[in-house]
Amino acid sequence: MNNVYKVLGWIWTAVLWSYRRSLGAYVGYMRSSPDFRRGAAATVAMLVCVGALSVGVHKTVTKVKNLVTKIDLSEPISPDEPEYVQKVRLARDKIAGFDRDILPYVLEEYNTYVSNPEWLDYAQRCLQHAKEFKRAEKLTLYPWIMTAGMALHESKCNWRAKSYDNGRGLMQITNFDPKHAKVARGLLSVKKVDFVGEPYHNIVLGIVIHDDYERRLGSREHGTLAFNRGVGGTRADMRKCGRKSGDPLFSVTAIRPCLQFKQNGAKPRTYVPRVLATIVIMNRLVNDQPLVKLDRIRESDIPGWDPSDDGDTSWFASLW
Repeated sequence: MNNVYKVLGWIWTAVLWSYRRSLGAYVGYMRSSPDFRRGAAATVAMLVCVGALSVGVHKTVTKVKNLVTKIDLSEPISPDEPEYVQKVRLARDKIAGFDRDILPYVLEEYNTYVSNPEWLDYAQRCLQHAKEFKRAEKLTLYPWIMTAGMALHESKCNWRAKSYDNGRGLMQITNFDPKHAKVARGLLSVKKVDFVGEPYHNIVLGIVIHDDYERRLGSREHGTLAFNRGVGGTRADMRKCGRKSGDPLFSVTAIRPCLQFKQNGAKPRTYVPRVLATIVIMNRLVNDQPLVKLDRIRESDIPGWDPSDDGDTSWFASLW
């Protein structure tokens, strides 16, 4: 922690030095100059310096955050080894699942979806990528139906989809940490993750990002919300609803009133129930159950509800 304080001290010294020799000097020159053109030139130079300084500070703060917050991700061990399964299982046992209070909202969203026959077509399109989803499950132990349901919500399983905020592919990958790409490269045994051109790479990278978020927040429910809001945004939403540092996590339903219904095209308030609803759609389709309105949805209808149950148990048996 002392190293972090030293880094922050260096940053503050650099900011003061830059201000005195750039912004402060330009502002003084602009005020004292009798020539309008010189004053205007000084103003432009000042704005350029402000922009450069902002970029530099942003990059520096990002690096400092990486020093303070260690991203805990699974090491890329061969999934053909039983030790890999045991390692991932132990990690998932420490993660909480979803809270039951969200089920009524999942039911509401599900019944809305199945009222539109187009969603059956979208779900059928997801089945065309079942091979990639199943390969990703073997690599990461994430239930493939859960991942397919997330892709159904994010992109309607259109692997060429591009959103307003530059989200790409099946799971709409946008901003991600370089460490996510590093872990994905290790899992895929490739030099570069082509998440734009390769659906399988896109799915694995999406799972790695989700895995990181739920580990950092300690809950799959909050990790799912963070896939839409980011870890910082999710924590800010809970603070807005009164959670203080050290308090237990508030459920997504408990902070629902503090979530905006629509923000920059996204809908944080309904995001998690809708993702779970599309997972239910995929689960019913795979199990040859009709996509009709339901009176009730149970935890067992949602693959991935409990992280400790992740993985295909028949595949595990073959390894042991």
